[in-house]
Order: sequence, then C-alpha cells, then structure tokens
Amino acid sequence: MNTEHMLFIGAGAFHVSKPSDLIPELQGRFPIRVELDSLSVEDFVRILTEPKLSLIKQYEACFKQKKLL
Repeated sequence: MNTEHMLFIGAGAFHVSKPSDLIPELQGRFPIRVELDSLSVEDFVRILTEPKLSLIKQYEACFKQKKLL
C-alpha cells in the first residue's frame, strides 16, 4: 500500500517517550509533537453542553419525550 499521501495522527499519554522509542517505520511518520494542557472541569462542562447536538441536550430531549424531565 502506498502511504505517501496519508496523514498519520497519534494520540495518547506519551509525555516521557521520544522518537527513538518508536519503531523505525513510524519515526518518520510523526515528525511533529505537540503537548497539550490538561482539561479543566469547566472545559468538560463546555464540551458536554455547548455543541448544537451535545450529548446532554440529546438526553434532555429523550427524557422530555418520555416525560421524565
């Protein structure tokens, strides 16, 4: 399979790893490393409530339909 134009994205808790920890086939596929800050409680609340089709809004609609809310 030709992977020349494929985008590889990796995510996880790799804060102590370095490129040499990867197998050679993957080392060249991940040339950019980005470290992110931890999410706060407020961030999680926004994730669950702000999107138009948020999970919380979907559950509220379901509960209202079943007259549970």
